[in-house]
Amino acid sequence: MDLDAFWYVVESAREDGKPFDEALVDRLAERSGTEILGFQERFDELDSAVDRWDVWAAAYLIGGGCSDDSFMDFRAGLIALGRDWYEKAAQSPDSLAGHPTVIKGVGSYGDGVVFHEDVVYAASWSGAPVVRPRRPAVFFRPCDGPGEWPRWAE
Repeated sequence: MDLDAFWYVVESAREDGKPFDEALVDRLAERSGTEILGFQERFDELDSAVDRWDVWAAAYLIGGGCSDDSFMDFRAGLIALGRDWYEKAAQSPDSLAGHPTVIKGVGSYGDGVVFHEDVVYAASWSGAPVVRPRRPAVFFRPCDGPGEWPRWAE
């Protein structure tokens, strides 16, 4: 899934009358396993791009504190805001001070103000089977005797 298709899924879920995370799961459930995997790959890329101290500082101020788990939820929430606001926040996290939801709910963590934990898991909750390539198994040879470390099998 390319970036435009990713944002199309996000924006269409935002336009649904349901809570965003539920709408996103519904949109993803309509897609193939390959498309869901592609969505998750784009999600991970966008999430990683805003995994920065300046973005964490914005999350801390907006949420009245921010643990590492909360910061993961915040980054998912930035994606849930849609492409325009995500890109603004990625460029300048201070721009979030102008977002209507942020203005309305500063210090209201837990009330859906940018922090969206369930969005993190939308692809895995979509119900479609996603098959990732198997990693080769790693085997150790047994130790030659007491006190020796296992060695890689060749």
